[in-house]
Order: sequence, then C-alpha cells, then structure tokens
Amino acid sequence: MNISPQKFQQLTDQIRVLEIQVAGLLAVTSATQARDRDRDPSIAGFCARHGFSIGTYKNLRKRGKGPVETRVSANRITITEEDEAAWIAARQADARERQRQRAG
Repeated sequence: MNISPQKFQQLTDQIRVLEIQVAGLLAVTSATQARDRDRDPSIAGFCARHGFSIGTYKNLRKRGKGPVETRVSANRITITEEDEAAWIAARQADARERQRQRAG
C-alpha cells in the first residue's frame, strides 16, 4: 500500500492528536478514581461537592428534593454514590421538564 507523503503526515498528525486525547482521558479517569476513593459520604461532603450550604441541603430535603439518606448510626447519616447519582439524575429530569414547560 502506497501512501503519499502528504497523507502520511496527515495520519501522523491525527495519531498525535489521538495520543494526546487518550492521555487526557487516562488522566481524568485516574483523577476520578482517586476522588471516588477519597469521597466524603457525609451530608457536608455532599454539599461541598455540589457547592451549596447545609442550610440549602435542609431546604431541599424539606421540599422532598434531597437525596436518599442512609442512617449509619444514631448520629451519622451518609449519602451513597448510587443515591447521589440518582439525585443528580432526578434534578436533571426536573430541569428538562421545566424547559419543556417553558417551551410550551
């Protein structure tokens, strides 16, 4: 198979771009895995991850918009990764519904 020098250079450039993209994905994956390993399951950790206060969290919970909580002991409540993901999905669904209502 003969490849012209110009086509060869294009392919080489594309391979370099792909290598950079793969390296970036690997870095993100390892950073995500490290973050998940160190994930704080507490309500305070949940609030920190989503950028709001515990007061806002309590208001969400009162309105029935908070995540499912898991009581570990009398004084300890946690939010599992799965329940956090479900909460995010529910908030996204709410946002899509509001957009549909606005659109008419």
